[in-house]
Amino acid sequence: MRNKVTYFLIFLIAGSALAQEVSFSGFGTTGMKIYNRNILNGYNQEMYYEAKLQANIDYNKKIDSQIDMRGNSVDNSIQLREATISFKYFKRLKIKFGNPRTPFGYEQTTKREDLISIDRSMTQDRLADIGYGGRGVGLTFYYNYDDDEEDFPYTYAATIFKNNSLLSGLVGRFVYFPDDDLGLGVNYQFSNLGGDYSVNSQGIGIDIIYDKKRSKVGGEIFIVQDPFENSRRKLINIEESAVSFAANINASYKFDTEAEVIKDIEPFFIVSFFLPDLEIETSHEIQTLVGANFYLNKKVRFRFNVDLRFKKNQFNENYSTDNSIFMIESQFLF
Repeated sequence: MRNKVTYFLIFLIAGSALAQEVSFSGFGTTGMKIYNRNILNGYNQEMYYEAKLQANIDYNKKIDSQIDMRGNSVDNSIQLREATISFKYFKRLKIKFGNPRTPFGYEQTTKREDLISIDRSMTQDRLADIGYGGRGVGLTFYYNYDDDEEDFPYTYAATIFKNNSLLSGLVGRFVYFPDDDLGLGVNYQFSNLGGDYSVNSQGIGIDIIYDKKRSKVGGEIFIVQDPFENSRRKLINIEESAVSFAANINASYKFDTEAEVIKDIEPFFIVSFFLPDLEIETSHEIQTLVGANFYLNKKVRFRFNVDLRFKKNQFNENYSTDNSIFMIESQFLF
């Protein structure tokens, strides 16, 4: 751990010496999670803390880089989450090389500290488990919508990636903004899972997000092929492809309390649905997550989430609520 910190500091100092400007951002959190599960499957209570330190290094107006370090109490280690460099030689085309988040869906492109909930939704977790999300080393061509550029109301990103699980491919995202507060997005991913039984997979998704100053409403729908399950099926000579379906909706509103201590209260809900195989409709999982964020400042908030999970399979008529979670957390940004 000490060596990792040392290497990070050397890298950061070296970059700072060459850069015209260096800025830092990040967050810190402390919280508790209480799980509904048998203690034989893991602790049913967890106290945790986590931090992010991101260095933004501007070499000139056309070149910048980011270094993202994370530390948490789960494994008591510091990890290099992201190291990217960006080139901005064209007005509506930017190029990034490194290991950023792959742009498959609105939530996937949202930073952890900007989520309304403490953790990412079940939809995003399940998609990431089968290769649609997370990070990969690659090259990204992108442009982010600028409300000052009214004649080009679009965001787009295309990433060619490769990661260490033999998964490689292409991810694309395109968003149209009819106005500044409304975005309509489409997503596509083609991937190849290498190995002795190579498998090609595809996934598509659509999303909508309405983001006003104090209110936010959004939804996502995905249909994807599961490369890991399809690789297993290919091994045992099953021709049918496993196709998964995932969706979620969310809404929040931030109330101004006009109080001295708690400035704003932001209640919200998220409902997610995941069906691992469209051919087996009885096996699925539902998430109903409700909570609230209490803002003492724009950058300081206390949070609580009640995350109810309902899961069943074709062998059981009743839903299980195992792995439902109650969470509380404090978060500060800088």
